[in-house]
Amino acid sequence: MKRIIGVLFLLQLVIPGCMAQEKGDYFVRYIKEHLLYSQGDEVNVIDVDLEWPDAVDGADLRPLHTYLIKHLMGQQNDDFDKAFGQFKAMFGQPVTQQFASTPDDTKMCYVDLSLKLVAHEPGRYVSFEMKGSCRPGKASSHVASNVSNLLTFDLVGLGILTRDDIILHKRMEDGFTNIELLLPRNLEDRIFSNLSVNDACLAHGRVLVYNSINDMYGNDVSYKLKIAPADLGRFLSKEAKALLKPLKKKNDVALPGRDLSATGLPSVSVADLCMNPDEKPQFQVPGRSLTEYMTDEVRSVVDEVDGKCYGTILVRLTIDKEGITRYISVQQPLAPAYDREAVRVARSLPRWKPAMQGGQPVPTQIVVGIEFVK
Repeated sequence: MKRIIGVLFLLQLVIPGCMAQEKGDYFVRYIKEHLLYSQGDEVNVIDVDLEWPDAVDGADLRPLHTYLIKHLMGQQNDDFDKAFGQFKAMFGQPVTQQFASTPDDTKMCYVDLSLKLVAHEPGRYVSFEMKGSCRPGKASSHVASNVSNLLTFDLVGLGILTRDDIILHKRMEDGFTNIELLLPRNLEDRIFSNLSVNDACLAHGRVLVYNSINDMYGNDVSYKLKIAPADLGRFLSKEAKALLKPLKKKNDVALPGRDLSATGLPSVSVADLCMNPDEKPQFQVPGRSLTEYMTDEVRSVVDEVDGKCYGTILVRLTIDKEGITRYISVQQPLAPAYDREAVRVARSLPRWKPAMQGGQPVPTQIVVGIEFVK
């Protein structure tokens, strides 16, 4: 695929909810952090890689936020920033200087939080893959835990759909005879038994299914497939069928309203940002413009998606007073793999010359547009 990248450099404050899109309002915040916390003589390593939905098609996302926060962080809250702060506080205080001695491995704890966007069907549903784990050493005060599942959020009914809400897997396990339907081609020449539907969510008009099955040698084989609703037949729930059914008209579904002005980047308030700086932030890489830099850095992701996508992704960045790129969010998505690549490149941007107001550096926001064309 020939790849041409165009960059739109829009230097103004973008207030959440003001950028109208044909697909509806859509803001996903990308949080990627490697944190080191200490708690007495215990050391805790926290890795965070989240694609957090701040707003999707004007729907009330509080039920989704509550669910994600509960299962990922063990907090009963619908406010991400408060919950994330409380979650980190459970592991002590940030480490700000070198250790006087080598930490005791038995008192170390490794924590991982991951949330990845799987699919977004405007006005219908949004699906995620959620993973979280806590792996403490034998002398750590923390308790081991693990969560890993797919989920779909119904943007109309505002409900969470997990495997049991999408596929009637008990009925499938008891009487599923056309097992070839769920086997990848490279496994069709082997003998299998004991089909297990481990997880499922909705994705691009199909059902994404994570399966496992035993082969003739007693090995457990795991794989994933996207299955057309018609092929699942009586094993698909009524709720899933309704969300997968094509709309007759573009605006058939009226979503519950929500004040989108409350969404965005709470870590930097609108009052802290300079809307019209005297001097705009400047990209400063000798001999390379912002366009040239991003053109060189963006990689092809066509092998990671179903088919090829063409269009423009808008990525919002905050450039802080030190010229560091922070608080990255996608405001106009294309497809999850393309969105992640745009965010990866934005995250790699070198330090800017910060915006200036009255002779002092100030934080501001920019929107960078990356265009994927044939």
